[in-house]
Amino acid sequence: MSGKCNVFCYLSKKHFMRRISNRRYSPITCSNPACGIEFVPHDRRQIYCEQQCRINFNNDKRHEENNSRFSDEKQSRLNRKILAAAWEKLINQKEKLVARINLEWDKFNFQTQASIKKNLKTGRNILWYHDYGLELIDPAGNLFEIHKKP
Repeated sequence: MSGKCNVFCYLSKKHFMRRISNRRYSPITCSNPACGIEFVPHDRRQIYCEQQCRINFNNDKRHEENNSRFSDEKQSRLNRKILAAAWEKLINQKEKLVARINLEWDKFNFQTQASIKKNLKTGRNILWYHDYGLELIDPAGNLFEIHKKP
């Protein structure tokens, strides 16, 4: 027999053996609120029961951050789409005025932030949502003129 190990010898010896610590940790609860499983960590820094649980927690956290960060921008884009559709309808009728109730029907949100510029001809403010703007015509707040940036 030669001095080399065969496959069985190689696997049975410590060639592939990992170093295992004799330390034992007390059971803890997984830090992922969706999981909540109690487990025994193999390292003092381990806070999740398994790798997929950690990935799920971080994906959920990032999803929540993105939803709160971009919600205003999302609503502003929706407002822009509503104004673009109204603009197309009104241009065919050679009109520029739209009623508040029509915008509310299309779920236009007047509470979202928009850039405000003053109309130099009329002196009234125009609320701009990307490339479409609304100018209040009626003092009661029921009639708007739609503007489009050139």
